[in-house]
Amino acid sequence: MTRQRFSCVGRPAHRVDAADKVRGEARFLADLRFQGMWEAAVATPPVAHALVRRITIPPVDRAEGVAMVAADVPGINQIGIVQRDQPLLVSDRVRSAGDRLAIVAAPTRAAARALADAVSADLKPLPVVEDVRHAMSADAPSIHEGGNIVARLQVVRGDIDAAFAQADVIVEGEYRTGCQEHAYLEPQGAVAVPGVDGRMVVYSTCQCPFYVRRAVADVLGYPQSMVRVVQACTGGAFGGKEDYPSEVAACAALLATASGHPVRLVYDRAEDFRWSTKRHRTVITHRLAATSSGRMLGMQIEALYDAGAYAGLSVVVAERGNSSACGPYGLTAVDVHTTIVYTNGLFGGAFRGFGAPQVTFATERQVDELARRLAIDPVLLREMNLWRSGSVTASGEVLTGSVPVLQTLRRAVRAAGYRPRRLDTKHERVLRGVGVATSYYGSNLHKGGERHDRSHARVTINADGSVNVAVGLTEMGQGLLTAVAQIVAEELGVDKERVVVAHVDTDAVQDSGPTVASRGTIMAGMPTRRAAAALRLRMVRTVRREGIADADIRQGMVVSRSSGQVMTWDDLVGLCYAQRVEMSATGFYRPPPRPYDATTGQGRPYAVNSYTTHIAEVEVDEGTGLVRLVRVTAVHDVGRVIFPEGLRGQIEGGIVQGAGYALFESLVTRGGILHNPGFTDYVVPGIADTPHIRMEVIEQPWKGGPFGAKGIGEPSLIGVAAAIGNAVSDAVGVPVREIPLTPERVLWLLHDRQ
Repeated sequence: MTRQRFSCVGRPAHRVDAADKVRGEARFLADLRFQGMWEAAVATPPVAHALVRRITIPPVDRAEGVAMVAADVPGINQIGIVQRDQPLLVSDRVRSAGDRLAIVAAPTRAAARALADAVSADLKPLPVVEDVRHAMSADAPSIHEGGNIVARLQVVRGDIDAAFAQADVIVEGEYRTGCQEHAYLEPQGAVAVPGVDGRMVVYSTCQCPFYVRRAVADVLGYPQSMVRVVQACTGGAFGGKEDYPSEVAACAALLATASGHPVRLVYDRAEDFRWSTKRHRTVITHRLAATSSGRMLGMQIEALYDAGAYAGLSVVVAERGNSSACGPYGLTAVDVHTTIVYTNGLFGGAFRGFGAPQVTFATERQVDELARRLAIDPVLLREMNLWRSGSVTASGEVLTGSVPVLQTLRRAVRAAGYRPRRLDTKHERVLRGVGVATSYYGSNLHKGGERHDRSHARVTINADGSVNVAVGLTEMGQGLLTAVAQIVAEELGVDKERVVVAHVDTDAVQDSGPTVASRGTIMAGMPTRRAAAALRLRMVRTVRREGIADADIRQGMVVSRSSGQVMTWDDLVGLCYAQRVEMSATGFYRPPPRPYDATTGQGRPYAVNSYTTHIAEVEVDEGTGLVRLVRVTAVHDVGRVIFPEGLRGQIEGGIVQGAGYALFESLVTRGGILHNPGFTDYVVPGIADTPHIRMEVIEQPWKGGPFGAKGIGEPSLIGVAAAIGNAVSDAVGVPVREIPLTPERVLWLLHDRQ
């Protein structure tokens, strides 16, 4: 199937939500207003670890406000999404600075804040555990009963001892990565509206309305049928609005029930920084065995993920890191052990890349260190070892079909005009370097989350020829609504402007899981295409019953090879309605089941892989340690381009966000308390920090995606920090083992070189 056969898919298109956002007419969560609405606030502890002796809420007239503690929760006081280890409101123990002692609501935000500030707690401080290695030691305080280990995972294949015994060279290193704030434009928020029929309606800025529905139903003690969740226009997420919005919505719903008023809870920026989830900190010990010719034999990896005080999604995040730790390289043996650890630090959660950027940084740095030890160009070393069709992955999967990882590397090298080793500099104080990183990402959910890997959609053609689409995947700025509109328009044979795709409403579609894992286009596109195809077939059959045997729909017209143009789209819709044809159809999609043994990490963890190569070029100021990212070249295997402008936006955005992770973004905690909760002291890349970006895509359609598409959101970021780390190491001439590469850290590297 070639691009020229499509009239809409892969063609330039205006975003369907752009005009409202540009004009300021889009209604985000904080813009919503309801009659009699109250505002909410949260009371949190001043310490990150303590026993709770007593929580005292101030007396307040019911007409002026309500306050709730754990004993007031009518349903289940639990918000843990995978493990039931996290109370919504704490009663006996504080484990995190983001724990809620009480929640309050009042007619105004100021009154709610004053009421929350008046909540007092008698706490007995306990020792704070912030370091994962300390948390694992025998003398560390237990944060939960049973100790500080959340879970252990592994991927084991082949004889690792034999691989290292055969090696001519062994490269060893310990790598550390820091937390990262999502920095979405719109903070966390929810509005809960009690319904006259006893139902609770929740408006949420979120990535998974179905998670929110479950959480609200649990804390209220309702069946899920009595909770409706509507996704509000969402101003960014990047993973930070997958699980955490359930906590915000549950608080708002409890207060709405207690007060009888609609209640809105919206965090300010400092609250969002302090309480919401972050990218996991990791400590990764890596050993790489190879022959003197550069053939990699085995990898032995220990990865420690800092979950914070509760499990949250940490096991699921680490599951992906565990599976992808060895990168896209052919190895005879692997031995990966991943441990998720409780601490009293920042709450680890979903973040674009979902556990893979951390291990990719370590592995790609190790590959460059091997190249340096062997005096082999890093590109040539990767070419020798990258997967091909027929290669066996760390999980034991034999790759078949399209495996264009080597193609992404060669295209990137050509596009970047890559030259090995250090580039000459015209400025005495400026060192220049270039770094390469090749990565892969399994689209859709890991085998461990396969029960959520389903999606549902409804497509309805109205009597005037317009089309409504309901999907279970969320738009959060990535362009999903536009991509879905293009897919439906292509399948129906009409103009995209006729198609309107709605934000998710849990009353309209079946639970379709979270919008994560770069599954949006796949999991929204497949059921909508199936529903549209069913409608198209019904309509074509209706025309054919009129005696036109070869009728088809193309670009808004009914045509036939024998008769030419037969009728317009509007006439066709009128005919179908006149003949009482069902003009609404549902579509459902689930990827085929795949074998996987969680005890060994062997099998097929993902439905399909996407491959990427990033090449970063940097300048390092010897006097200040400041790193300037000059240019990034990215080549992505995308299956099929659906929405070109959205694709470019995802790639450019992923590169900039990855650059922030690599160079700037550092969350500073002491005693589990965040000390830079805002953009004054937490530095994210600005326009002046954005490098020149060159991007190319490889289109080799995948039969499991709509028109052959794969995901792009997370692959665009995963290898960026690794490429930058390799470039900085190339520039300064010493190994880079920790990010972010702040000026202070780079100056230490330069000092080590002397």
